[in-house]
Amino acid sequence: MKKAPTQHPYLVFVIVLLTAALIFGHAVEGRLLPDVKHSRQQRPPAGPSQEGKRQTVQERGQTANRPANPNAEPRIALVIGNGAYRDAPLLNPVNDASDMAAALKKVGFEVIAGENRTQGAMLRDIDEFGQRLKRGGVGLFYFAGHAMQVRGENYLIPVGAKIQKELDVEVEAIKLDRVLNEMEEARNRLNILILDACRNNPFARSFRSGANGLGQVAAPAGTLIAYATNPGSTASDGPGRNGLYTEELLAAIRTPGLKVEDVFKRVRTRVREKSNGNQVPWENSSLEGDFYFAPAPSAPAPLTAGTTTPPQPIQAEPHSNPSTPSGANSSAAEPATGSWVVVADERVQVSATKAWTDTGVYVKVGQRVTLRASGHVNLGPFGQVGPGGVSKDDARRPLGECVTGALIAKLGSGMVCVKSEQDFTALSEGKLWLGLNESNLADNSGEFVVKVFVQEFRR
Repeated sequence: MKKAPTQHPYLVFVIVLLTAALIFGHAVEGRLLPDVKHSRQQRPPAGPSQEGKRQTVQERGQTANRPANPNAEPRIALVIGNGAYRDAPLLNPVNDASDMAAALKKVGFEVIAGENRTQGAMLRDIDEFGQRLKRGGVGLFYFAGHAMQVRGENYLIPVGAKIQKELDVEVEAIKLDRVLNEMEEARNRLNILILDACRNNPFARSFRSGANGLGQVAAPAGTLIAYATNPGSTASDGPGRNGLYTEELLAAIRTPGLKVEDVFKRVRTRVREKSNGNQVPWENSSLEGDFYFAPAPSAPAPLTAGTTTPPQPIQAEPHSNPSTPSGANSSAAEPATGSWVVVADERVQVSATKAWTDTGVYVKVGQRVTLRASGHVNLGPFGQVGPGGVSKDDARRPLGECVTGALIAKLGSGMVCVKSEQDFTALSEGKLWLGLNESNLADNSGEFVVKVFVQEFRR
């Protein structure tokens, strides 16, 4: 008969110890662990959670894609002027690029500028431009110099390019697409590409194709491409400091309150008129947001009794004192929601031989008028004077408190002494007239040039 196997005493001892530890552990967890959990909940986090980091990245992405205030978002420009070509030098591009860079800096652009750049230098400039564009905002590329169309592709010609035949262009020049690709890859809000480069092809005699000017390019989303003249045509270099296109573009960029589309419309009109229709600038745009090179000028304060040059009535009766027009500055009034919009922007030549010159501008009550004058006229015995006039006694002055020969303005029943500049809020409605504060016109000659801006407050 076999004996039943007995359990090893050590095994029994181990089982007892494990059971006791298990029971003791549950007791400790029930008594201590709630306090530990509570202390962990009260402890401040050491840093942002992963979820918080993801939200921050998402918010940054939304900010980058959101149309920002044009005056607050980054503005990056690459400006290149090439003129020192060995076979076909150009007079204007270096001046054009220098003046364009200065103008863009004044309206808030960070500018990468280059003059007479070789192919390697241009490629480095374009690469740097693309890297900076990735910060977002507005990008602008301006090129003045030789460019050409070869087999349907547009190329920018660097200084030092050795081009003997069409195939050399692909090796020696830079494809316009290189710039467009950098813009597209940056994924910034808005891009502007300006080409004052539609000049005659200096290598045309050795080329088989007879294409003139640059070819049409489809603008990627959020991009405006501007040409000095329409596709397939050429533009002249110009006899002055700047080419005709850039000369007018510089003036338009400095004009406050113009949307980018209106800037190029104005340039097209002026260039077409000055070239007698031989040069017509052209744009291709896929812009979706708004952009202003220069914001609207700050609203001028209304003329009051304490102003140095208040409106003076033509007749003896004084002006009435109407209430401050809607949108005008007033310490007692609550600020209105809205903005000042430029409704008139004219360049007027004021003849010294006419009593009054019609500006063609009709002004309404409450609109704000800004006048800026330049030039000189001859007042006969009084000699050459600027818009500020001359301190000479002349009983025939239309506006007694303004010096002889100074520029003056008439609106409705009142007049104002302008001199070189004047800002005022219209207290009456009517045509705006400009003239000289001098009645003896027979001996006069010359004219002043006056910029006239009119703003209106719109909610």
